[in-house]
Amino acid sequence: MKIKLKVLSIVTVSAILLSLSSYAAFAIKSDIEAKKEKLENYQIEYRDKQRKIEAEIRSMPRNSEEDWEKIREAERKLKDMPMSPEADQLVRELSTPSPEQPKKDLEIRIFYSRDSLETAPNYAGLAKLEKDPVNKEKYEKSAKIMEQKKLLLDQVEKDFKEGKGTFEEWNKRIDELMAIDQCR
Repeated sequence: MKIKLKVLSIVTVSAILLSLSSYAAFAIKSDIEAKKEKLENYQIEYRDKQRKIEAEIRSMPRNSEEDWEKIREAERKLKDMPMSPEADQLVRELSTPSPEQPKKDLEIRIFYSRDSLETAPNYAGLAKLEKDPVNKEKYEKSAKIMEQKKLLLDQVEKDFKEGKGTFEEWNKRIDELMAIDQCR
């Protein structure tokens, strides 16, 4: 009888803990969903205000320089019109990056950088086809630069995978190597 009570109490406690954790997960998810819905409503209100101001601008007279100055001022106000503070707060809360986000961003950046290098013109092939020695030399130089860029990107990726450096350093190195003009 005592064993049955112990088993029953363990099962009951486990069920309660499981239901509480499920409720907590649901509450967090529903809180995020509620915030997203609120933000969407704020964005709709903001777009409606923008459309109203745009309609007012379109209906303004355009007869004199003073009218045009009023229109330019209204367009500046429209461009600089902020969202409500509540909407800004919701955007900040919902866009809090996860600890994995910089890693994902860098992986995506490396992928697209490599893709742009791979899809760039084949300067080595163009150099082989070129008959003009001046252009041939330019193509050969561009081919060497492209190979160097690929090697540098490979080194950045290797350092990233080995953890040698920071996200800022890796991003800076990618910026620098992608800024190199292969046609100079």
